[in-house]
Formats: sequence, structure tokens, C-alpha cells
Amino acid sequence: MFGVRRGHAGEITLAALPSLPADAIELARLWVSPKDGRSYVATSAYQQWAPELVGSLLVESARTAATGFATASNMTEMEAFALIMKGMDDERGRLASEGIRDDQA
Repeated sequence: MFGVRRGHAGEITLAALPSLPADAIELARLWVSPKDGRSYVATSAYQQWAPELVGSLLVESARTAATGFATASNMTEMEAFALIMKGMDDERGRLASEGIRDDQA
């Protein structure tokens, strides 16, 4: 039907964040495809945030995810956080070995 957007698998509603302040700014949306092993990120073009804020957001996201994994599994929050950070470190190593060309930046 026209005007009705269908959700996607794993979609998170803003109802999950009842205390989100009115001045909050959406910086990014993240998706992963288990089938092809790729991740997808859309970032906003909002002009009043520094790139370092994305780094802070990623670390806070990792901590929040670790809490969720610990709640839903037999691992501790620290074990989950260490595994998440290992994934980040592995990806940073892969990207560093491939290099970034000027047309990719």
C-alpha cells in the first residue's frame, strides 16, 4: 500500500528509548547481513558534530551491546565487551592492511 513502510528484520523502534531527549541527533544507522557477511552504515550530514563523536558513539554502543549479550547469555559483560572490541580490532587491522585510497575517503 502506498505510504506504508514495511519494517526490516531486527528493526529497533524509538519506543525502546523512552528517555531520548528532544535535542538528540541521529548520527548513524547500522545493519549487518548475516548471509553475505557485510555491514552497512548510514551517517547523517548534520554539521554540528565532530568525527570523534562517532568513535565515542561506537564505544558506548559496544558497552551497551555487551550488557545485552551478558543478559541474554552465559558470558559476563566484560567477556562480551572484550569480544566486541576484538571484532573492532580485527576490522581495523583488515582496513589498515588494505589501505584507503583517496577515492574511498
